[in-house]
Amino acid sequence: MQPIHWRTWAPPPSPVRIEYSTTLLRELRRANAGGVLWGFRNGSEICVLGTRRRPGLEPVGIFFVRVRGEVFLTEPDLEVFESCNVAVALVVAGAKAGFFVREADGSIDSIKSHCEFTISNEPDAALTQPKTVMPARWTRLALAWFSGRLQ
Repeated sequence: MQPIHWRTWAPPPSPVRIEYSTTLLRELRRANAGGVLWGFRNGSEICVLGTRRRPGLEPVGIFFVRVRGEVFLTEPDLEVFESCNVAVALVVAGAKAGFFVREADGSIDSIKSHCEFTISNEPDAALTQPKTVMPARWTRLALAWFSGRLQ
């Protein structure tokens, strides 16, 4: 079994902190449109585990994938995000990606993410950002989910 590496998205202006796995990024490379991000949420902290519904996971966001272009929410993307009861939207445009979040006042900056990141084209090198360790509070649930015990 390939080890699971975790990344953190938590730029200073963001009202949320997002933990996500390189497994998620591999799933997104195979996606061709958009869908739901599944995981766990604890207040302003979100753990995104994947794009497929599994028992024990809740919808925490949505994602949109484009072959190329800039990382922003189109009008239709923004309409979907505003109509869903989720905390984040992830846009992947070519090799770039960025999360979009609801601000404290409920508004959404659809023009740019607080922090974009690069998704590598290499199959095993998911990001150019340094690796982080998954927070302990998520570890047991994530390990159970990845090992198939939450099926």
